[in-house]
Amino acid sequence: QKAFELVSSSSTRQAFQIEQEPAKLRDAYGRNTTGQGALLGRRLVEAGVRLVSIFQGGYDTHTGHEAAYKRILPEFDAAFSTLVDDLEQRGLLETTLVLGIGEFGRTPQINPAAGRDHWPGAWSMVMAGAGIEKGAVIGKTDARGAYPTERPVSIEDIGATIYKVFGIDYHKAYEGPN
Repeated sequence: QKAFELVSSSSTRQAFQIEQEPAKLRDAYGRNTTGQGALLGRRLVEAGVRLVSIFQGGYDTHTGHEAAYKRILPEFDAAFSTLVDDLEQRGLLETTLVLGIGEFGRTPQINPAAGRDHWPGAWSMVMAGAGIEKGAVIGKTDARGAYPTERPVSIEDIGATIYKVFGIDYHKAYEGPN
């Protein structure tokens, strides 16, 4: 019932009308699926939606890695940085956690198909807002970007950080209804 009320509310319907945003702001986010998805995400946060997921596909570059990333990375950079700036200007960044994260990294070496394969040894993510320290860089890899050499971070560490910024005791065990 709550989900239906949320999606059928006038404020949510209004949030989906991104064409009401100034052209200059829409351009800053990027006139592509990633950029306009990030803009919609900001509008949904303003409407009271508590969890928004913005998907940018195409990172799975087993072939033609360099050419794909020449398109993918500028789209992500514009969308992510504009989202963070926009949330900050609207006074929403301190209460909104923004994550840029994937499920694994890419191999440090190029494969025979000019691509990069899945690599769990090291990967990167970015966090902003909700009290996360600005400009902090945590961890370091070897020169090839293959393995952590300083302060490795686990998925459990990331989960604990997310819980902490939202005031959830990450030391406590939570169980669902039986």
